[in-house]
Amino acid sequence: MRSRTELERRGRAALGRPVRYNLLVDDTSEEAKHVLLERIRRMSPAQRVEEGARLSRFCREMMRAGIRARHPEYDAGQVEEALARLLWGDDLYRAAKPGRPLLEP
Repeated sequence: MRSRTELERRGRAALGRPVRYNLLVDDTSEEAKHVLLERIRRMSPAQRVEEGARLSRFCREMMRAGIRARHPEYDAGQVEEALARLLWGDDLYRAAKPGRPLLEP
């Protein structure tokens, strides 16, 4: 396993800046943070990409569930339109889908 210093050096070489994992969770114990960081460090780059994609899909599903809870009258297409508005913001949504109504997310 590579050392943290080596990973940070390689990240700096690739990105021009240090790579650090920042867990923005304040309610996680130090032991749990350590376990999570060790898990991330053991992942290959491909595994990290897959984990990121999995988390992205999960977040989108949670956003869809929130939209459906707030707007039970929306059909599946309207849920997707409201999700797009949330993800893209109003300006980009209007530019990408001119003339479409701005559904409340």
